[in-house]
Amino acid sequence: MAEGVTLNYSNASASAKPPLDMGVRMRLSGDDVFAVCGVGSWFTVWNIYLATPVGQGGLGFSGTQIGSLYGTMALGAIVSMMVAGQLADRVMSSEYLMAIFHLGGARAALRDGDDSYL
Repeated sequence: MAEGVTLNYSNASASAKPPLDMGVRMRLSGDDVFAVCGVGSWFTVWNIYLATPVGQGGLGFSGTQIGSLYGTMALGAIVSMMVAGQLADRVMSSEYLMAIFHLGGARAALRDGDDSYL
């Protein structure tokens, strides 16, 4: 460290209360776990469905096509965060934006041709 530079840690204390109540913290942690488990449950085996021949109930994709799909999803996750960040900063509050995204994701997940339950 350069001479004459001192660090001031007086604002941080070991007994400081965390910024969130523990109940809120646990609910948010549980929400994150369920969100990741939902994607992780199909993302790891999706390639089996894609590579299985059409006659056996799959889609019959080649390895290059499967790799392109996985790569496209990763790029979509990066770009969507930039777009969502701009929307949350400029257009509406992040709570409403996340509610809209969750409802849209639920709608997309439940879509199977029969919309009578929505």
